[in-house]
Amino acid sequence: MAGGAAVTAFSQNSVNSQAARTSGPAVGQIWLEIRYQKAIERSVVAARRADARAAAELRADRRAAVTPASAPAPVVPAATGRDYFSFAALEALWVRAGGPRWAASQAASIAECESGGNPQAVNASGAAGLWQILGQVVPGNLLDPLVNAENAIAKFRASGDSFAQWVC
Repeated sequence: MAGGAAVTAFSQNSVNSQAARTSGPAVGQIWLEIRYQKAIERSVVAARRADARAAAELRADRRAAVTPASAPAPVVPAATGRDYFSFAALEALWVRAGGPRWAASQAASIAECESGGNPQAVNASGAAGLWQILGQVVPGNLLDPLVNAENAIAKFRASGDSFAQWVC
């Protein structure tokens, strides 16, 4: 067989094995690194698509919503009688507002640390709401849990998908 025809006669795995044998271990290692990098890129693309679908669903939910009663139901502690969000409700609120699912647990932890799950929390510096937002990015009432979550997500995104804005 001619040079080009020999390559087409082998399956992809055979070509990879033959290239690794003829070119030494460095080429084989480079090939593995390229395949690993492509797998990572596919994972990132899939995660971004999932986040985009979740954001589209959120926009559709908002258009369909008539009243703010569609927000996750908060857990009401019997001792105080005030509305506080549970950890699960904070996670659901984060995702509903357009935050990535992979960050929901950390976001809920921060909200619990910052406000104790109290959507009406305001500190002396003026930070307000569940995530104690100071310097509003998304317009609306910061004491509205959904608006507060949207502001938290905007700050999260502005920090390169990190929670660097918070000290908790």
